[in-house]
Amino acid sequence: MGLPRDTIPHALAGQRLEVGCSAPDERGSSAKHWSIENGVCIDRESRNGSYGIEWIRHVIGCGDDVSRFVCCLATLLVAAPCFVKNGPVRICCLCGKFQGRHSGVTKVMSKKPIIGINGDFREARMDAGALSWFNAGYYDCVTASKIQTAGNNKARNCPGGLPIMIPPFEEPEDIEAIVDMIDGLVLSGCHLDLDLELAGHDPHPASRTMPSRRELFDRRLCELVVERKLPVLAVGSGMQLMNLICGGTILRHIPEDFEQPLQHRDPVEPNLRHLIEIEEDSMLFEIYGPGEIRVNSQHHMAVGMLAPEFRVSARTPDGVTEAFESTDPDWFCHGVQWHPENDTASRLDMQLFEAFVQACDDRRQGVPFVLPFPGAQKVAA
Repeated sequence: MGLPRDTIPHALAGQRLEVGCSAPDERGSSAKHWSIENGVCIDRESRNGSYGIEWIRHVIGCGDDVSRFVCCLATLLVAAPCFVKNGPVRICCLCGKFQGRHSGVTKVMSKKPIIGINGDFREARMDAGALSWFNAGYYDCVTASKIQTAGNNKARNCPGGLPIMIPPFEEPEDIEAIVDMIDGLVLSGCHLDLDLELAGHDPHPASRTMPSRRELFDRRLCELVVERKLPVLAVGSGMQLMNLICGGTILRHIPEDFEQPLQHRDPVEPNLRHLIEIEEDSMLFEIYGPGEIRVNSQHHMAVGMLAPEFRVSARTPDGVTEAFESTDPDWFCHGVQWHPENDTASRLDMQLFEAFVQACDDRRQGVPFVLPFPGAQKVAA
């Protein structure tokens, strides 16, 4: 039986690549090998060939073979230029139970959960080209989330996350491919605002809209993550967008939408902080614990009506929704209006990243999620 027909990456065209699996299958075969020779994928045992292989989605084989040979070939795409330079390459494919179309990436290639982080974007201008960049706080917090929970009801050790920076791709297939690779997503915020017209509102004078390329990319990213129920930590405008994608609404300008609003943004004070009130029956309360919690703040828009998938987990005294979480116990999805990755964040904010990375690692391993803090209870199956 031939392999799936798809397009071989251009950088590998004409290269010889051998992919092998040393685990036996039910028919007693001790190994399976394929070669890519001049764009044709050849079964070395039968010498039967078919064009292409499903590189991005990392599934090698078809029919019975799909349940035998699962490999993350996205790494090959990243390293493709060195393959072209160095010639023939061999990679061994680990064998494991196939759990679905999008399974198998990190189980093979990484001992850490792979965490996607979307980036910021600036369009080209007269004096400079287009630019993408990433707030280092996001990936530093992901890599620093190393947890050992020996005191919990289920001792585990999370080695931290492996962050993958995601620029705003324009091809839908590329966005889907990157989502297939990751175990969770940090939906980062932006110093600019969501497009109110896309949210069904008239523009507001106080709004400064982010480039459409970034927002359209983020929207598609949200849709795919929601569809797959990947763990999500949505921050700032990322929180607002996640709520919109799931059917909620947005408030255009806090000073006009609340009778006695607190100060949520100060153009001359980047270290502005305010009090939040966390719901005691929420997962967020288990993460932050009791006591007065103050968070950084730099926003003028806010979440309006919550999407049906979410519940409020924190508010400010003036009534602004500062955090929400999923009502589905099987989906770790938290949105926070403050920035836990920022230099002005507290040590408690780091616990939010630790819980998120633990959820991603548990999903990667296929085990129930337990908050990685003493006394925490099982919260997702």
